[in-house]
Amino acid sequence: MRVKESSSSYKKKYRVGLGDLTAFAGGYKDMLKLEARYGRSVEAEYEIQNVKTLTADTEGPCGEVIVKSVRVGSGFRKLVRSAEGAAKGRVGKGGIGVEGGREAATEALDSMEWGDPQAYAFSYDRAAQQKQFDFWVKMPEKLVDGEPVHFEFSANETAYLIAIVLEESAAGGVLYPSDALPLPTVKGKGNLVLPSPDEKQIAASLRDPKTAARETLVVYAFTHREDFDRFKPAAMDSGEGLAYAEKLEKALSQVPISRWSRVTKSYEIVPKDGQ
Repeated sequence: MRVKESSSSYKKKYRVGLGDLTAFAGGYKDMLKLEARYGRSVEAEYEIQNVKTLTADTEGPCGEVIVKSVRVGSGFRKLVRSAEGAAKGRVGKGGIGVEGGREAATEALDSMEWGDPQAYAFSYDRAAQQKQFDFWVKMPEKLVDGEPVHFEFSANETAYLIAIVLEESAAGGVLYPSDALPLPTVKGKGNLVLPSPDEKQIAASLRDPKTAARETLVVYAFTHREDFDRFKPAAMDSGEGLAYAEKLEKALSQVPISRWSRVTKSYEIVPKDGQ
């Protein structure tokens, strides 16, 4: 690989969603805590003075993902949450439920500034011959307190699942695999709905029946059974879900991305009276 460096001086302001950030100073654990607390309302607001661009000229066989270009510059980054998505509250009731409230103003959550030029963005290509692993999760974005909860999973090839539920405080635990379902499996080009009829059903639950709540479902899907067996969680209490997700994310950096996928879904639980 050869790297071509070109001068590229310009100023730019832009925003990206939390889920589109390629890096975060606090690491994946802090990103997940922000999403658990605020859902998808968090955005990164950038002001950049770009100075140069690095472009890769590749030959021969490469890895699954190739970084094609890197932009270098100095600037300022601020994490903010939008008014319509702002929510804060106290811990909810165990497995499914978090108290929450609404705020009207956009709020700055975190900021950082760097004066020395550093890499801040990149573009990439996938190898043309690489088989794409696609995985989806469907569930309601809003649930009513006491309402039965079902998660629908689908994939373009057979996959084995690990699902974690996090409360607004980021406390939570592993939902699947479980004693009742030690090997959650979605068949290729098929669907899997959980809980199954043979399992104990799950209901949305609020600590305070008059206060809305937010939670986040984090699902990892593996195309190889040996990867699932290697990374599946040991028995843990309800407070270790976030620590497990952070540990898993670090371990997966060594696994080809064609063999696993991650999906996060934030949802709200509202009181029965709709208030």
